[in-house]
Amino acid sequence: MPGRAPAGDLIRDIGVAPLETGGLHNARFIEPFAMATVELAYRQPGGSGLTYRFEKLRG
Repeated sequence: MPGRAPAGDLIRDIGVAPLETGGLHNARFIEPFAMATVELAYRQPGGSGLTYRFEKLRG
């Protein structure tokens, strides 16, 4: 897919490993999570120290 390589490069440039989440149809699941993260980290007490770590589970 066009755009994945440049996006991955930008993500790596800030020191984070990109994670393939599937096609654009998955955006409907990812976007609400991102909105909740912004709410918790920047609008609620506690501040931007809130972080998440994602790891692939191997079965």
